[in-house]
Amino acid sequence: MGDFYPFFHPSRTCSGFMIYCCEELEIRNVMWPIQSTQISLLSCDTSIIHFWTKEFFQEAGRRLNRDTELANALRGVNTTIIADCLDKNGSFLIEVSDGKISSHEALPYDSADFRFSTSYLEWVSIVKNESKIEAEVVKGHVKFKGSMPKMLLYLGKVARLESKILGTIRSMNLEY
Repeated sequence: MGDFYPFFHPSRTCSGFMIYCCEELEIRNVMWPIQSTQISLLSCDTSIIHFWTKEFFQEAGRRLNRDTELANALRGVNTTIIADCLDKNGSFLIEVSDGKISSHEALPYDSADFRFSTSYLEWVSIVKNESKIEAEVVKGHVKFKGSMPKMLLYLGKVARLESKILGTIRSMNLEY
């Protein structure tokens, strides 16, 4: 038998997807139940994730860390960011260590290289691609604190990857 290459087709099974596989040039329908040894990449998790929660930041980090292109592009980046949601009293400390992203709820005494603060609706607008964070900083809708030289050092990399990062976040089943 050849290698197993799963791909998905919108259909009836597994939250709307049916799995097919290709063995060499032969395509055949895989019947359920599928043995766990047949599929290692199948994920049918369609759970709703509430935006601006610990679970949201952890899932976003997990998904971003799985992206090898992103990890390679962020290699060498070591920084910390506090993202404040002023009207929801929620702050999260995002750490980037040699391209690996982690986060947790920020405590009052936590410090970071950068701090971005705005309202919940403004964060939603940024994530939905209705506004750009850079433009909102310039307009004063998003408050920025941090080292400008360090920001300029990372700005090129982050700007090139912004659509990829936001696309990954938008692919999550978010509830606002």
